[in-house]
Amino acid sequence: TASERLFLTHSAVSVLIRQLESEIGQKLFDRTTRNLRPTPAALELYPIAERMLRELHSIGEHFSNFAKGSQGKLAFAVTPVIAVNVASKAVALFQEQYPGAQIVVEDCTPDQFPSRLMSDQVEFGIGTPEQLTSELACETLIKGYLCAVMRANDPLARNEVVRWTDLNDQPVITVKPGYGIRHSIDRAVAESGARLRYAHEVMHLMTALAFAAEGMGVAILPSSLMSQVRYPQLVS
Repeated sequence: TASERLFLTHSAVSVLIRQLESEIGQKLFDRTTRNLRPTPAALELYPIAERMLRELHSIGEHFSNFAKGSQGKLAFAVTPVIAVNVASKAVALFQEQYPGAQIVVEDCTPDQFPSRLMSDQVEFGIGTPEQLTSELACETLIKGYLCAVMRANDPLARNEVVRWTDLNDQPVITVKPGYGIRHSIDRAVAESGARLRYAHEVMHLMTALAFAAEGMGVAILPSSLMSQVRYPQLVS
C-alpha cells in the first residue's frame, strides 16, 4: 500500500492527501467505506507527479556526479601560446577522464587575460598576463625564454648566443605593442640598451614565424612555441 511504501501510517497518508487537495483546490479521490477511487483530477495530476519525481531523481543523480567531478561545467581562460603548449593536452586528458563534464575554453590575448579572470565568465586562467593585480593569485607552471628565430642561412645563425645588441642592424619581426610577449620584449630591449628596427609588427605569433620562414627578418618568439612548431628552414 501507499502507507507501507512511504513508511507512514494510514492516517498520515490521509492527511497528506487532504493537504494536497487543499493546495490544488481539487478533489483527488472519491472515498467509500471500502476503497478510494481516483477522480479525473487525480488522473490528470498523476503523469505530472511522475515527471516531477523523475526530474527530482535526475537532480540528485546530477549533483552526485557533479560532486565526483564527472559532470558539470568548467570554464577557464587561456592565452594563445599556452593554449598550444599546455591547455590542449590538459583539456584532452580531462575529457578522457570525465567525459560527462563540459569544458568551456575562453581563449584571449594576454592584455585581455586579467579582465577575463576578474569577470564571472571563468573560474581560473592559464596564461601569460601582461600585468597582475593584487586581486589575482598566480602560480608559475612553466618558465620559458625569448629566442631569436631566423633562416638557417642567416649570418646570425652561426652564433651560439644572440644578444639583443646583435639585432641592432637586423629587420626584426615581433608582435604589436599590447600583444602577448611584446611587453617582455620591450622591457628586455630597454635594459640591454639595444636599438631594434621593427620591420614587421603583427598580431599573432604564427604570423611572425611564417614571416621569418620567408626570410623577412629575425622573429622574436617564446621558446615554448618553437618546441611545438617545426619549420625546417628555421633555427632558433
